[in-house]
Amino acid sequence: MVDLKAPRILGSYPVVTHQENALNRPSNNVIWNYFLKEPDIDSTEVKQATHFTLEMADPKNVKASLYNGEHLLKTRLVKGKLKNGYFRLKHRLKWQGIPIIYWGLSSEKIQFGIGSEQQLYIDQSSTRNGGILIIISGTPDVIVSSTILPYKF
Repeated sequence: MVDLKAPRILGSYPVVTHQENALNRPSNNVIWNYFLKEPDIDSTEVKQATHFTLEMADPKNVKASLYNGEHLLKTRLVKGKLKNGYFRLKHRLKWQGIPIIYWGLSSEKIQFGIGSEQQLYIDQSSTRNGGILIIISGTPDVIVSSTILPYKF
């Protein structure tokens, strides 16, 4: 892992990677969506984008810029913090419903780091829980780790 310090350009990466899922079926992983507050998979910019760049603006912010070739499509500022060689995005926690009667809770944590050969490592953990009155249910944590090679022009 490369020590992340600001200001610094971290690298360029493809918007979509092709990989196999748990059922050994090919699937597309839209890497750009890891850097958004709300995924916009159907966005016209994402469909025409070739790659994105990551730049460490300061220890609490990363600038993610989406490109089509050399043309800038959009830029997002991602809030988080540096910890143990990774940049941890702000924890996404969402409550739904009326607590005690009916409630749902979703939690998503994402962190990324840069390898010695500029590969992007992304770790994602998501949990969803809910309940009605006293009955509580949940799903097991889903943890996904991805390695993305740098984008070559």
